[in-house]
Amino acid sequence: VGLPIIIRQNYATELCITNGQEGTVYGWQEATGPNGQRVLDTLFVKLTNPPKKVEIPGLPENIVPLSRSSQTTQCMLPNDTTITVEREQVMILPSFAMTDYVSQGKTRSQNIIHCENLRNHHSYYTAFSRSSSADGLILLDDIDVQKIQRGISGFLRQEFRELMLLDELTELRYNHKLDPRVYGETRNQLLRSYQNIKGNNYDPLSIPHALSSQSKKDSKVPPLAESTNWQLIGQRKTLQSSKNAKEEKNSNTGHTNRKKRKVNENNAHQRAHQGTITMRGMIWDSNNWSCPYDAIFTILFNVWQEDPSKWSPILMNLTTLLSELITSFDLFIQCQQTLEQSRDIIREKLHNLDPDSFPYGQLGGHIDVLAHHVFGSITYSSAYQLCRQCKAISVLPPDLDFHSNIRPAMDIYPDSKWASRFQRPYYVQDWLQNFKMHPIENDCPSCNSISHQYAQISLNSVPHLLYFNIYDSRMNVSQKIFLEQPDREIARFTLKGITYLGGYHFTCRFIDATGSMYYHDGI
Repeated sequence: VGLPIIIRQNYATELCITNGQEGTVYGWQEATGPNGQRVLDTLFVKLTNPPKKVEIPGLPENIVPLSRSSQTTQCMLPNDTTITVEREQVMILPSFAMTDYVSQGKTRSQNIIHCENLRNHHSYYTAFSRSSSADGLILLDDIDVQKIQRGISGFLRQEFRELMLLDELTELRYNHKLDPRVYGETRNQLLRSYQNIKGNNYDPLSIPHALSSQSKKDSKVPPLAESTNWQLIGQRKTLQSSKNAKEEKNSNTGHTNRKKRKVNENNAHQRAHQGTITMRGMIWDSNNWSCPYDAIFTILFNVWQEDPSKWSPILMNLTTLLSELITSFDLFIQCQQTLEQSRDIIREKLHNLDPDSFPYGQLGGHIDVLAHHVFGSITYSSAYQLCRQCKAISVLPPDLDFHSNIRPAMDIYPDSKWASRFQRPYYVQDWLQNFKMHPIENDCPSCNSISHQYAQISLNSVPHLLYFNIYDSRMNVSQKIFLEQPDREIARFTLKGITYLGGYHFTCRFIDATGSMYYHDGI
């Protein structure tokens, strides 16, 4: 009791139980663990100088309860099997001292500073500005004046210059004066395209002299950043060379050769010897061609095995097919069934449902139809018809409503009129932004106009995953996409897998939690 602590999780912001809030231990309640051991169940904390008084019925003022939080970790054993370990803890830390980073935003009447380990002027500013007065400032050792007076680094000068350039680009774009040759998916690519027009040492007019790039030491232009490195892996974790591989994007309108991304050989060599790659893939059935199932199910399995406790309920609640597939994945982990047997169980059910779309034998399959059956048709949005001529809002017909909502599996078809608006490569994020307000062909019930009709979409809930069937061979894949939630917060999605079609054969890539990319071909 009385131990100073700092809360390390946002339990309840409305009660001032936030990450970084300080307090002292007031009391606790214990419980009995699964093996009869005593475990901490609830910790009662007295908040120190909260932004407002906290009053919870039955507890003294500023006393709040903190319950246990659970974290799931995957552990790999020496025999390459994995087990899931769940750990529960009240998210606090002792707070006898803290780093300058953690102290940001706090105010101290008595501010005791250990100057020896402050790295630079940033650290000095952060530590000293925590004091509410000079009288309350206590230094345990001398100040290193050189850390404050030697100036900022070239990297920081470059950062400030780039931020000012981005500010100028934002203003030009807002005023519709931005040169169409300026484009890029990343900040680096955007700035380099602008400097190619303005010159490598171009500075905005408002830039301070101290940040100018005209000096020799700051005249070096940063190289154009390449995309994330890709690492290739065959089935059962076998690293393969893919120099002659021709990868093509899944498209019903044609096949587009995709340039291979260069693999950093040092990183690939290091990862190959770390023994931490546990990616799994399905073996192709040469008698009953199975590559569409292999591609999607391989991605799903590797997503699932990263965190089974998280993904099992999510996937099992989408469709009965996914529920059975996840059950089969569990049997594979227990060495009671192979991944190929898991695939064949689902394939048989789909064949009985639609023999034409899911045939047996040496016949091609429809991966787009497969995706819709596997992921289902849960709707995460509401769609309405908006007439921009009379401003009327009406209900969409059922056929338009189905194709105008956000669902787990969505189709992206070529749209030459929409694509012509871009003088740069366009991405899935661009399509998704347009999809929220896209033109439709349907009469307005109010004014009978057929032009100026749009489907207006608002998100009701955030999907856990999105799968896109891309029929537009010019569409580029976004590594991250964003959706605005009803509360104006932004939901962020990270690319986890891609399927490819080439030579009547489907393959896939998978991106793990560290950003490493793996290629799978079941043949």
